[in-house]
Amino acid sequence: MGVAAQPASHVQVREILLRFLALSQRRCDTTRATGCRTHRRHQRTWPLAIIDPRNPACEESGALHDASVGGIAFLYRRSIDVGSIVRLRLFWSESDCPLVPAVVRHRTLTNDGFLIGCEYLISLED
Repeated sequence: MGVAAQPASHVQVREILLRFLALSQRRCDTTRATGCRTHRRHQRTWPLAIIDPRNPACEESGALHDASVGGIAFLYRRSIDVGSIVRLRLFWSESDCPLVPAVVRHRTLTNDGFLIGCEYLISLED
Protein backbone atom coordinates (compact mmCIF):
# COMPACT_ATOMS: atom_id res chain seq x y z
CA MET A 1 0.00 0.00 0.00
CA GLY A 2 1.34 3.43 -0.89
CA VAL A 3 1.76 6.27 1.55
CA ALA A 4 -0.39 9.40 1.27
CA ALA A 5 1.55 12.28 -0.28
CA GLN A 6 -0.31 15.08 1.54
CA PRO A 7 1.12 15.75 5.03
CA ALA A 8 -1.37 16.18 7.86
CA SER A 9 -1.52 19.26 10.07
CA HIS A 10 -0.60 19.13 13.77
CA VAL A 11 -4.29 19.61 14.57
CA GLN A 12 -5.30 16.59 12.46
CA VAL A 13 -2.58 14.41 13.99
CA ARG A 14 -3.49 15.53 17.51
CA GLU A 15 -7.17 14.70 16.85
CA ILE A 16 -6.34 11.21 15.54
CA LEU A 17 -4.07 10.54 18.53
CA LEU A 18 -6.78 11.61 20.97
CA ARG A 19 -9.33 9.41 19.18
CA PHE A 20 -6.93 6.46 19.19
CA LEU A 21 -6.11 6.82 22.88
CA ALA A 22 -9.78 7.16 23.83
CA LEU A 23 -10.56 3.88 22.04
CA SER A 24 -7.53 2.08 23.43
CA GLN A 25 -8.39 3.16 26.99
CA ARG A 26 -11.90 1.73 26.70
CA ARG A 27 -10.82 -1.59 25.19
CA CYS A 28 -7.64 -2.57 26.98
CA ASP A 29 -5.77 -3.42 30.13
CA THR A 30 -4.12 -0.47 31.84
CA THR A 31 -0.83 -0.46 33.74
CA ARG A 32 0.35 2.21 36.16
CA ALA A 33 3.24 4.50 35.39
CA THR A 34 6.26 3.04 37.19
CA GLY A 35 10.01 3.58 37.13
CA CYS A 36 11.01 6.05 34.43
CA ARG A 37 7.54 6.01 32.83
CA THR A 38 5.47 9.11 33.47
CA HIS A 39 2.26 7.99 31.73
CA ARG A 40 -0.19 5.18 32.31
CA ARG A 41 0.09 2.53 29.55
CA HIS A 42 -2.87 0.99 27.74
CA GLN A 43 -2.06 -2.53 26.52
CA ARG A 44 -3.93 -3.95 23.57
CA THR A 45 -3.30 -5.80 20.33
CA TRP A 46 -4.28 -3.59 17.41
CA PRO A 47 -3.07 -3.60 13.79
CA LEU A 48 -0.99 -0.59 12.76
CA ALA A 49 0.63 0.52 9.54
CA ILE A 50 4.28 1.44 9.95
CA ILE A 51 6.24 3.60 7.52
CA ASP A 52 9.81 2.54 8.14
CA PRO A 53 12.35 5.31 7.38
CA ARG A 54 14.35 2.82 5.28
CA ASN A 55 11.42 2.43 2.88
CA PRO A 56 9.30 5.60 3.14
CA ALA A 57 7.11 4.79 0.12
CA CYS A 58 5.72 1.60 1.66
CA GLU A 59 3.41 0.83 4.57
CA GLU A 60 4.09 -2.38 6.47
CA SER A 61 2.13 -4.12 9.18
CA GLY A 62 2.85 -3.93 12.87
CA ALA A 63 0.90 -4.67 16.03
CA LEU A 64 0.27 -2.30 18.90
CA HIS A 65 1.84 -3.45 22.16
CA ASP A 66 0.89 -0.49 24.35
CA ALA A 67 0.16 3.23 24.11
CA SER A 68 0.06 6.26 26.37
CA VAL A 69 -0.30 10.01 26.11
CA GLY A 70 3.47 10.26 25.57
CA GLY A 71 4.18 7.43 23.18
CA ILE A 72 3.53 4.04 21.68
CA ALA A 73 5.20 0.64 21.49
CA PHE A 74 4.58 -1.85 18.71
CA LEU A 75 5.82 -5.19 17.47
CA TYR A 76 7.53 -5.06 14.08
CA ARG A 77 9.30 -7.66 11.99
CA ARG A 78 12.54 -5.67 11.68
CA SER A 79 14.72 -3.53 13.87
CA ILE A 80 14.48 0.25 13.52
CA ASP A 81 17.41 2.36 14.71
CA VAL A 82 16.97 4.38 17.88
CA GLY A 83 16.57 8.04 16.92
CA SER A 84 14.83 7.24 13.62
CA ILE A 85 11.55 8.94 12.76
CA VAL A 86 8.71 6.57 11.90
CA ARG A 87 5.22 7.43 10.74
CA LEU A 88 2.26 5.41 11.99
CA ARG A 89 -1.22 4.94 10.62
CA LEU A 90 -3.10 4.17 13.84
CA PHE A 91 -6.34 3.24 12.07
CA TRP A 92 -5.03 1.05 9.27
CA SER A 93 -8.46 0.47 7.71
CA GLU A 94 -8.84 4.22 7.13
CA SER A 95 -6.60 4.96 4.15
CA ASP A 96 -7.02 8.72 4.64
CA CYS A 97 -6.09 8.56 8.33
CA PRO A 98 -3.32 11.08 9.11
CA LEU A 99 0.13 9.64 9.73
CA VAL A 100 1.47 10.14 13.25
CA PRO A 101 5.22 10.94 13.43
CA ALA A 102 7.19 9.42 16.29
CA VAL A 103 10.86 9.05 17.22
CA VAL A 104 12.19 5.61 18.16
CA ARG A 105 13.42 5.66 21.77
CA HIS A 106 14.16 1.94 22.27
CA ARG A 107 14.03 -1.42 20.55
CA THR A 108 14.09 -4.89 22.04
CA LEU A 109 14.41 -8.23 20.27
CA THR A 110 11.48 -10.53 21.17
CA ASN A 111 10.25 -13.94 20.02
CA ASP A 112 7.80 -12.10 17.73
CA GLY A 113 10.24 -9.66 16.12
CA PHE A 114 11.22 -6.32 17.62
CA LEU A 115 9.40 -4.29 20.23
CA ILE A 116 9.82 -0.69 19.10
CA GLY A 117 9.13 2.05 21.65
CA CYS A 118 8.45 5.54 20.33
CA GLU A 119 7.69 9.03 21.59
CA TYR A 120 5.12 11.05 19.63
CA LEU A 121 6.52 14.16 17.99
CA ILE A 122 3.29 16.02 18.76
CA SER A 123 2.49 16.68 22.41
CA LEU A 124 -0.95 15.81 23.75
CA GLU A 125 -0.35 17.41 27.12
CA ASP A 126 -1.77 20.87 27.69
